[in-house]
Amino acid sequence: MPQLTQPPLTDEQILRNKYTALRECIHLSLSTFFSTIGDQIPENFELYNIFLQKIEFELLERVMIYCNGDQKKAANYLGISRGILRKRLKILHM
Repeated sequence: MPQLTQPPLTDEQILRNKYTALRECIHLSLSTFFSTIGDQIPENFELYNIFLQKIEFELLERVMIYCNGDQKKAANYLGISRGILRKRLKILHM
């Protein structure tokens, strides 16, 4: 009896799977955050700004590590200019 094999995934399918995994990680992190704080959110908490700052810091830190500190490579990987990357690193004290 012949073995049934799955055709190899396309690049688009691989990227879609990775984006889905990233989305699930973010969802899990936010769910954990909200279950931890419960009803204890202070007024004017600005979760949106806090979240964006934290995610940007982690993203830039990981990309810089991945690119061995090469800002040109990191900027290209992120799809931004090297000047914007430098500005964001400075703002985030990195």
